[in-house]
Amino acid sequence: MRFYISNSDSSYSKVESSPYAPVVINVENGEVVHQRILLIYGRAGPQDMDFESKITVEHHVNNFPSTTWQVFNSHFKCLVHLDAGLNNIKFILDTSPFSSDSRPLTTIFQVNYVPLLQNPPLNLAILVAKDSKEIIDAPEEKENSGENKLESVKAKLRCAGYLWQAFTAEQMSRNGFGRRVFRLDEEWTEDTISNQNPGLRQTAKIHIIRSSYTLKQILDPDIAQQNPNGVDDKKKDLYSIFMDSLKEYGAPFDKQCYVAGLILDSHYDTSPNMGFVRGHAALGGGWDNIRLGIFGSHLTHAWPRYLEEVVSCFQDNTITDENRLSNDAGESGTWWRCCNIGIGAFLHEVGHCLTAPHSPSGIMSRGFDNLNRTFTVKEPNNPFPTTPSEEEGAHWYRSNVIRFRYHPCFRLPFEPPAKIDLKNIGADFWILNKFLLIKCSAGISLIEIYVRNNIIGYLDYSDDEYNQTEIRLKVDEIIKKYGGKYNIIKMNFVAKNQTETFLENLQKFSEESKIILPIYGKVFKS
Repeated sequence: MRFYISNSDSSYSKVESSPYAPVVINVENGEVVHQRILLIYGRAGPQDMDFESKITVEHHVNNFPSTTWQVFNSHFKCLVHLDAGLNNIKFILDTSPFSSDSRPLTTIFQVNYVPLLQNPPLNLAILVAKDSKEIIDAPEEKENSGENKLESVKAKLRCAGYLWQAFTAEQMSRNGFGRRVFRLDEEWTEDTISNQNPGLRQTAKIHIIRSSYTLKQILDPDIAQQNPNGVDDKKKDLYSIFMDSLKEYGAPFDKQCYVAGLILDSHYDTSPNMGFVRGHAALGGGWDNIRLGIFGSHLTHAWPRYLEEVVSCFQDNTITDENRLSNDAGESGTWWRCCNIGIGAFLHEVGHCLTAPHSPSGIMSRGFDNLNRTFTVKEPNNPFPTTPSEEEGAHWYRSNVIRFRYHPCFRLPFEPPAKIDLKNIGADFWILNKFLLIKCSAGISLIEIYVRNNIIGYLDYSDDEYNQTEIRLKVDEIIKKYGGKYNIIKMNFVAKNQTETFLENLQKFSEESKIILPIYGKVFKS
């Protein structure tokens, strides 16, 4: 049900549909979603003139404070808070910039939020040194306001987690897999996602991992990833330190878990012979029962703490003071770029935690440089509105999305879990005449094709109407399309149960499968 009403001083009255009333484009009215914070893109106001206005979002039965978002040449993007169940959301457009009438136009929109409580969550964690000062690198004005302290960092990580979730759900939908997304581990506690009403709500839990490792150990320049002299392999690295600390912490990290880990005590050292961030590593993966992506806190000063700060943080053109703050990768020279790289590169490591490898484009490349474009319609120094088609690198590459489609963190309620007897079943492969035969009883979702350890292509078997347990590929066609005469082709067969099986050298495997018989000539062994 979508209808338009004009807003008078004290009441709402239903009127004829207005061509200028807000229209939500990326979400269907009444759609079922699975995240607390929903990304909305839409149009409002005249589409044939330049103007700037604002939209106010009023949440379901006023359970969450109203928020205000930019409208730029009729385009708008909002982050909408949802309660579990059916939500009636009001989008109220300020018409004064383009209409002498100046009466606001309101669209009421319904969304049904169903949390994916049956799935394992992504846990948000902050590693704190044994003797930590519990502060992060920050500009002087933010130090003076206390925004560099642990409580503020907790709010920033919580907000970043919900931005990751909103972004990923939108990407899954655009790729045709519905609004499936990982859930965050939540608890009933004082919420920081709004600066207007920090009341008790179900909100993302931030685990404070107070480590037995000291500042001296965590800030050791010999284990800093950015040290131009390289990392000392003889010393325990930051990833291992984080892993050890999680295991010392205990539950929920004593069983299968997924963790986004922020290193609180990272520090940009400007002293002679340094000039890099100590206590920082951008790594993701895992072993044993823990899947973990880690990142330093050196850019966290630029992150939003609340939904109300998201747009301003992604548009803050303040110059980074390199006398005290890191200009990471030489691409963080302004605060909005610090926000992009800090939140986006951390998401890259979370992608590794969720099994995603590097990709030709998108977040698993350096697409996070454009992360702001997901959440805002205006970008500094850009005179044009940022629509979904102009978001450039701010996307998950299709092969990563296919991996997420079958990941246990993304399972929808009507989808059964993977069968136990197929849990660890991987693919087998043979050369059969001139074909590569791949079999996997768990079903094959994806074949990734690598040259020099870079993905250069993939084969998509995510169509649920066909459970691909057997695939035949013509070897010559694969070599011609992806390798040519001189490039060794590596293939990765990804099953629906998350197992991966590598064929390291297609050409060599094909040649070694051939034998010559005296009478019959060339045949293939299997």
